[in-house]
Amino acid sequence: MTVRTGHMLIGLGLLKAVVGVAVYSRELGDLGREGVFATVTDAGTRGAALWFLLAAGLMILLGWVVADGERHGRPPSLVPSSRRMH
Repeated sequence: MTVRTGHMLIGLGLLKAVVGVAVYSRELGDLGREGVFATVTDAGTRGAALWFLLAAGLMILLGWVVADGERHGRPPSLVPSSRRMH
């Protein structure tokens, strides 16, 4: 079995999400009770929890896109092959 970049990004994003939930469980509980919008007003632990988990979600999404490209034989690049410099 070959380990692929997309699957590694998905795994790393999931690990980041699990760690974020474990570390910021109190802050996430507060956000759940009070709501997310307009309750993160400073750069304290609430903001850190929100951005930490947002980054995990984006990492999982990026891993999914890269894994889809790998599965279909497309290189994981944001530049179309017709525009690449040779």
